[in-house]
Amino acid sequence: MKICLGFYGFIRKNITHENITSFLNILPPNSEIDIYIYTPNKFNEFDSETITYEQIHSYVCVFNNTPQIKNIFIRVYEYDPRVFILKSKEHNLPFKNAYNNLYHFRILSLHYSISTLCDIIQNSGISYDTNIITRFDIFPSIKSLGNCVHVMTDNFVYIWRTIPYESKDDAEDRIIICSQYVLNLLSQLYNNCAYNVIYCAEPFYFYSERIIGGYLKFFKDILLMDQTNIDIGLSPVIGDKYTEQFQNECYNLLKIYNIEY
Repeated sequence: MKICLGFYGFIRKNITHENITSFLNILPPNSEIDIYIYTPNKFNEFDSETITYEQIHSYVCVFNNTPQIKNIFIRVYEYDPRVFILKSKEHNLPFKNAYNNLYHFRILSLHYSISTLCDIIQNSGISYDTNIITRFDIFPSIKSLGNCVHVMTDNFVYIWRTIPYESKDDAEDRIIICSQYVLNLLSQLYNNCAYNVIYCAEPFYFYSERIIGGYLKFFKDILLMDQTNIDIGLSPVIGDKYTEQFQNECYNLLKIYNIEY
């Protein structure tokens, strides 16, 4: 089986050879894997130092010398939170959602990263039996993919969240397993979503998982499947976004970029 494994978002966490070996053991035997990486030029979003393509290339060399991994494609972009803050303003979104304590620019930033990664994979000209896209901070926590990894028909996506709770409305944005067709739809997520309409309709439910789930529901021909028997942990940095320091960092961005909200 020919598999695309894509990574989006900040690197944040080290990947070890043990992590890779453990992940390969839960894939179908004799799989051939191409890796795509689309990551900002910072390890974490509030880092003052930037990192170069060469540093990232050196960092992910742990993927080398693994027979199943055939190619590694890396794209690094300059992370500028101002872009996403201003876009959230254009959509008439408040800086922070009072209902769930989430910052809207961060949701847009995440969706931008997912969409661009999917676009890069789509434009590679290579066809894969299945596409797995995930994040560096989640990768070490993936223990099982159940029966989700197989040759996909055109309209398959394993997307509904089952851990840590079950939902038919919330998509799983930590890991998505899909066909080429759905990959193309996800590549349009960032520019196609009417974020202001979604927020006005259900501000309490304005978070990444609900937005992605609602977006894909528009396409009636998609088979939106449960992530059956998937075993995946939460990000070790999940609690950071609720700390006072994190919140201060978010509001400091408005001062740094002289943005009135």
